[in-house]
Amino acid sequence: MPHLLLVDDDEDILSLLTAFFLKHGHAVTTAKSGVAMFEAFENGKQAIDLVVLDVMLQNEAGFSLCRRLRT
Repeated sequence: MPHLLLVDDDEDILSLLTAFFLKHGHAVTTAKSGVAMFEAFENGKQAIDLVVLDVMLQNEAGFSLCRRLRT
């Protein structure tokens, strides 16, 4: 079962996406910030297969987080 990490600072969007992906058989972890995203990678017990990343987060742009993630 694919494990998804959803990163968004909007709780309503996270809730909707989480419900959708769980309904379709995916494992889901959520994060509301870049810091929480990297913590999910460090503390997760299951490997993350895909990150769905909001590009307009409040404290750090999703594009810069994506660049950091790729390195």
